[in-house]
Amino acid sequence: ASMSLEIEEKKFASGGFRDAFLTTCDDSSSTLKGKWVVNKYLEESIKTVQDTLKLSVEAHTQK
Repeated sequence: ASMSLEIEEKKFASGGFRDAFLTTCDDSSSTLKGKWVVNKYLEESIKTVQDTLKLSVEAHTQK
């Protein structure tokens, strides 16, 4: 299933590995309706995760 999200262009927070963006789901048929946070890995962090930590980004996200 798909849903419609509106992701703000300006990040509201930044950490060691990721930037955080506010996101809104206005899909009234979705149980996920409301405000959420979407995290995007920084390019340099992807290299660190893969080369130094020897993990995939997916595995690092699930830690």
